[in-house]
Amino acid sequence: MKRIVTMLCAAVFATASLLGKSMENDSKTLVVKPVFTTTQNTTTDWGGSIDVASVDPRYEMSKVDGTDNLYKCTIKLNAYFKTNKWKGSLGEEYNPESPNEGWNNEHWFVVVYQDNYGDQVDKNNPNAADKSQSFKIEEDGTEVTFYAVINADDKIRSYCDAQAPTISIQNNSAGNVTLPAAIGETTTSAPIYIDGSGKIEIAANNHIFNPDGKAGKYAVYSRGNHVFKIDFTTISYSITKILDNVTNPQIQIGNEEAISAPTTVTNIGTFTANNPLHFAAKINGASATTSPFKVEDVEANLYYEIIPTGETNGTEVKVPLKTTAQDEQTVATWESDALNLSEGLADGEYTLKFWYEANALGNTIIDDNNGEKYTVSFSSYNGLILNTLEVSKGTLTPEFASNVLDYTVNVERDIAAITFTATAASNMEISGHTGEQALDFGTNNFAITVRPQGVDNVSETYNITVNRAKNNDATLSELSVTEGTLTPAFSPEVLEYTVDVANDVTTISVTATVNDTNASVTGTGEHALEAGDNTLEITVTAQDGTVQTYTIVVNRAKSSDATLSALSVTQGTLTPAFSPEVLEYTVDVENNITIIGVTATTNDANASVTGAGDHVLTTGENTLKVVVTAQDESTQTYTIVVNRAKPNGINQVDAEVKITVENGTIHAIFDQVTSIRLYTISGLLLDTTDTTDYTQAVTKGLYILSVNGKPYKILVE
Repeated sequence: MKRIVTMLCAAVFATASLLGKSMENDSKTLVVKPVFTTTQNTTTDWGGSIDVASVDPRYEMSKVDGTDNLYKCTIKLNAYFKTNKWKGSLGEEYNPESPNEGWNNEHWFVVVYQDNYGDQVDKNNPNAADKSQSFKIEEDGTEVTFYAVINADDKIRSYCDAQAPTISIQNNSAGNVTLPAAIGETTTSAPIYIDGSGKIEIAANNHIFNPDGKAGKYAVYSRGNHVFKIDFTTISYSITKILDNVTNPQIQIGNEEAISAPTTVTNIGTFTANNPLHFAAKINGASATTSPFKVEDVEANLYYEIIPTGETNGTEVKVPLKTTAQDEQTVATWESDALNLSEGLADGEYTLKFWYEANALGNTIIDDNNGEKYTVSFSSYNGLILNTLEVSKGTLTPEFASNVLDYTVNVERDIAAITFTATAASNMEISGHTGEQALDFGTNNFAITVRPQGVDNVSETYNITVNRAKNNDATLSELSVTEGTLTPAFSPEVLEYTVDVANDVTTISVTATVNDTNASVTGTGEHALEAGDNTLEITVTAQDGTVQTYTIVVNRAKSSDATLSALSVTQGTLTPAFSPEVLEYTVDVENNITIIGVTATTNDANASVTGAGDHVLTTGENTLKVVVTAQDESTQTYTIVVNRAKPNGINQVDAEVKITVENGTIHAIFDQVTSIRLYTISGLLLDTTDTTDYTQAVTKGLYILSVNGKPYKILVE
């Protein structure tokens, strides 16, 4: 795609506008003149650029209706190109209607004066017109309009509507900003932030602002937001420095937290002589980027007016805002001291309007509420006070003053009532705890309220705390138990008691009633009882903290149960069958039973038993004693006589094994050769042999005879 571009140069902008004027010499005519040739971009024998012939046409400009110094001319480029032939470097002629592929036409125009003798420039040297002031066009078939402005210096500032002026802001974060092509005034659509060194360098079409094509430097401004305004017809520009919009505007009422300034009408409450409207203002300012701005360049103010109900205006007050920020910052805060706005106001309803302004380099910037004022409403009643307040007992602390709302009065415990007397202005009414008031022990809170007559939603309350000395009564009026009897009988002055109960009483409940209802008691309710002494403490705490303890010692009798609930043996059978009331039993066992175990269970878990466990039996009667000791130490004995049969040899299970013991000799006869081993009861080997007839003399004792590995226990008496 072919394009239209503008030849740029740096331009020095005048800070004052140049006034336009009409052309003084009608013999001078403004024309649009071609000043340069086609360029062949493709490498061929045709060569580079070709000068325009002196006979090339000029296009006359006409004054724009309604203006004194603005001229215009419209050219159809295709008509121009198709009526001219261009010469190559070797003299060849080129017909633009059938160009070779790869050609790119470049045609240059300049706006000049043409007098009766020809062009202002040397027509034999058309390139004498500074090429940097020309418009370069690289497209056929385009209709282009040229404009020119003639000012007091008679120099031409030209403009082509196909080429947009460009303002380039250097040394900042904005980069280049392109203004739309326009005749008249045009302004950047958004502020441009200047940072870096703070210097702005502006480059634009020199046709517009600098016909001499000279470069230059420009004004230096502080960092921050700027708006650029260009006026082509007056050849003027302006740069306005602005501070970012004020951010986070806040108000603080009294000691409450600061809040955002309300965008709608908001009621902030009622204020009195005791509670004045302390109003503080705060705003923040910040740079458009993280680059800092100079705090010293900014002046911030609060403006407010207080308007009584029924009126439309109040007196405007300006309050300078202070900041602790210094030098260059990215964010700074400006705020005011607390202002007493309700002081001196007559009683009634008011509207408070306030707004913020910030001033940077002489440019006033309104707050961020779109230029609207913030509005709050409030009530002021400076006469809303008590004139006097008196008490019949004790003394007000602190001493009464109309602007003091909270008081304390201390009285003795025998003061059961107090009287309050209060007065106020005639247009005020008093309600609450006036007159005589009953007192409880301890803290008593009273409130007396004053309000304007006929106004229900506005009031001021005085609070009086009366401390009546607390009761020190820590006695009981009643004390009782659910089991047994208190000894001695209850009396509030007696603090120690005993109670005897039977062993089967396992719990007891205590009930106690305090003599003073403000006292408290602990230790009442149900208590589990152990056998023996149980100490219960009933503690009374008086209202003033005095403590007194009543003690009850409950003596639960110990158990006398020395019976068994179960009795058994591991061998034989008890005769008769066990019964807790039967104390004597017999058991018969065979001679080969040498040990018997006894198990006994007491009927009372608190009782103990001895005599249970394993017992070694001798031949004949064995008397076993099982003794039960009750919790109260009383005892009872269960007797078991175990009769162990006498031996007459050894009873054998196997019929083929026959063993006898007689006169200290062990004799065994077998049907076949048998392996015999004789051991002591402790396992000591005494004899070993293989035989069918075994005889061995031994001493009294217990032996083990192993027959083919099978043991037999033998008792020798």
